[in-house]
Amino acid sequence: MQTKFEEILKNLGDDLAIVLKPDDLNACTLKIDDSFLVQLKIDKTQNYLFLCSFVTELPPGKFRENVFTKALIANNKIPRVGCFAFNDHDSNLVLFEFIPLDPLKTQNLKNTLAQFIEKGVTWKEAIESGLSAPLEFLRELEQKIKPTINLKS
Repeated sequence: MQTKFEEILKNLGDDLAIVLKPDDLNACTLKIDDSFLVQLKIDKTQNYLFLCSFVTELPPGKFRENVFTKALIANNKIPRVGCFAFNDHDSNLVLFEFIPLDPLKTQNLKNTLAQFIEKGVTWKEAIESGLSAPLEFLRELEQKIKPTINLKS
C-alpha cells in the first residue's frame, strides 16, 4: 500500500515525466541544474508537505546582515511563496514552505514548486554575484521607499 507521500511523489513525478521516490529518511530531493536542491518531505503531523532548500552559505559580516534585512522584507511580501530563514549550524540562507495536504492537487503543487524553485535560484544567483537580493526585488524595494518630491512653482 502506498503512503500519502509516495502517492504525492508518484503523481508529481508522472506530471513532470520523472520518477520520484522517498529515500531512506522518507524525503525526496530534487536536483535542479546541478546547483540547486529542493527537499520534499511530509511533516510529522502528516498534514503538510514541507519544501526546503539551502539557498547559499552566508559568511559573517555586513553582507550577511544586508541579505537578512532583504530576506525579512521578502518574507512580508504578499503573495509569498516560500519563507526565508537562517541555519546557524552551517550559515546557510534557507527557503522553506509548508503546503497543506488537504486538498493538494498535483497541478497546484507543480505550480508552487516551480515558483519556489524560481525564487530560490534567483536569490542564490543574486547573492552569489554579490547582491543582497535579486536586482528586480531591490529595484521594487527602492521604488517603495523613495521619497516623493513635490515641486511647486
